[in-house]
Amino acid sequence: MNHDEAIREQAVERYLLGELPEDARARFEEHFFDCALCASDLKDGAMFVDALRLDPQPVGSPQPNIHLVAKRHPVSWLRPWLAPALAASLLVVAYQNILVLPGLRHRVAVAQAPAVMNNVVLANIDARGADIPKLNAPAHGSFLISVDVPSETKYASYLCALYNASGGRLWQMPITAQQAENTVSLRVPTDSAANGSNELRVLGVPSTGGSPVEIGRYRFTLQVSQ
Repeated sequence: MNHDEAIREQAVERYLLGELPEDARARFEEHFFDCALCASDLKDGAMFVDALRLDPQPVGSPQPNIHLVAKRHPVSWLRPWLAPALAASLLVVAYQNILVLPGLRHRVAVAQAPAVMNNVVLANIDARGADIPKLNAPAHGSFLISVDVPSETKYASYLCALYNASGGRLWQMPITAQQAENTVSLRVPTDSAANGSNELRVLGVPSTGGSPVEIGRYRFTLQVSQ
């Protein structure tokens, strides 16, 4: 499952509500371990659900004289099977309006707004003794990585994976053989990279099948400005 599929299938919300089928749940769990955006949404959603369980107060600040539910129609009149469904529906609506939709609108606005993006060029994949490039990028912004991927017929496609200084994988991006024919530009959200040392590893996926083969790695230093 990629990030677009997760958004289209509302995977975060359905995961929190236990509505994902077993195979989709497994694919989403594999995805959000590599996707900082989905992991953040899932963390925020879990905190929101826990808050509702601990203090299920209505959103907003209604006037003290306004009764949201008339006394002559208590919640107990709901059928046992209807109350959980209604609660789940309200939870989804509240989660989308409070957390998901504002976040999506912000990302769309940032993506559409003109901006000058900092760029780190990682060229000559075999030149490992070169100086380590450095760049600055704003917090909650993004930057570009330009990398030359050696196009070889023995590889059907490629993977670009970013790691922090401790060797933890932050994300990976598939690259087609056609894209690898030219310099590849990757837009990276600053929140998806490490403040300090980063390492981009390039792996080739063999045409004959099997595990990806590492064909090069780059290091660069990122300074995140507030």
